[in-house]
Amino acid sequence: MFGCFRKCDTASVTDTIKRQAAKNKLRHFLATVEDYKRLQAAFPLSSSVNWLGYGQDDETRWTVVLHGAILRKYFAPRDKLKLSSVLIALRTAADGGEARDSDWLNAISNVEKMSDWGLHHVAGVPEGYTDENMLDDFFYGRYLHGDYGRWLISERAQFDGSDAAIHMTLTERANRVLSVATYIQGAIEGGHLTL
Repeated sequence: MFGCFRKCDTASVTDTIKRQAAKNKLRHFLATVEDYKRLQAAFPLSSSVNWLGYGQDDETRWTVVLHGAILRKYFAPRDKLKLSSVLIALRTAADGGEARDSDWLNAISNVEKMSDWGLHHVAGVPEGYTDENMLDDFFYGRYLHGDYGRWLISERAQFDGSDAAIHMTLTERANRVLSVATYIQGAIEGGHLTL
């Protein structure tokens, strides 16, 4: 009774649903970026790095931690707003455009890769311990979660440029998130995307 009288175009319906879900994700992403911009205005992440660490400068340390907590959603492996999934949504929702498949795949696979400003030698940690590893250990062991193993690593890493490494990694993360948002806004303004 409720079936199609003519042949149903299920592929078209599926594509429409996928495009709408992608647009919803992009709206969600842009709203959270606006929230982040407001946080940045209220609690600016310093543009300079104190290579000696924050010492007793609690205001700077906790501002950095606050930024890290807010930016985490764009880089956490299973978060719905992970930057690679946002770019996949952009590709799904975009109305045409001239980017090749290889360009999209390259952007999606590289959007979350951060520069490593240096490797750290922390006792009990394998070679190749990066700024990104340090950031994760501090956040998962100290600030956001209570992972004991990561806390131990953060304890050992505290004097190995950890404040500077975390600051630089978070600054790069913030710039990456803001760049993706700017790119999406450009697609909207250029007529390639309607949300």
